[in-house]
Amino acid sequence: MQKRSGAFPADLPPVRLAEAYPPLRVAGKNAAYAQMMLDNLGGGNSEMTAAAAYFYAGLMLPPQNPTLIFACRELERCEVEHARLFGALARLLGADPRLWSLPCGMPVYWTPGYLAYPRTAREMLEALLEGELAAIAKYEMQVKRIRDADIIALLQRIIQEETQHAALLRALQQRLDGEAQARRRAAGRGLPAAGGLRVHLGRAHAL
Repeated sequence: MQKRSGAFPADLPPVRLAEAYPPLRVAGKNAAYAQMMLDNLGGGNSEMTAAAAYFYAGLMLPPQNPTLIFACRELERCEVEHARLFGALARLLGADPRLWSLPCGMPVYWTPGYLAYPRTAREMLEALLEGELAAIAKYEMQVKRIRDADIIALLQRIIQEETQHAALLRALQQRLDGEAQARRRAAGRGLPAAGGLRVHLGRAHAL
């Protein structure tokens, strides 16, 4: 089952799944697993990077794209929740859940330099989708390497949500492309361009 906001168009995939996340527990402390969770929290390909990318996109998108802005804000909230879950797992596994990763055992703090900072709506959607697909691939690799059933259950649940995010971003790309085609057709006929990607945001909550 999927959780849908009342302000989201019915033809778009929702941001969140309705099912609760699995319980946060681990079989025991494990430095290797903790390092993976820290990288999920604060590495280059991490939930912090994803949340920051959605935050930036929500600020930069023009007000003529309210559905895109609303989607980015909801996606940002979801990625922050994923970051919290990975941070909690890292702590249970025996690590200090700072915003850092530990490649080769050396701490590297998270930095906003990990973001690409695209400028157009289309470029933003492409970069965000690329990030979601990279996260899915990373978590699927971890599922194969980890031998703790509780960690695997949470990873699989987050993979489902990231897959949902990828479907939403693809749908938004299609809407954006369709809107651009409609504008070109209208311009060719000398008609006023139709407003694009509009949705009533009366029930949308602010960050």
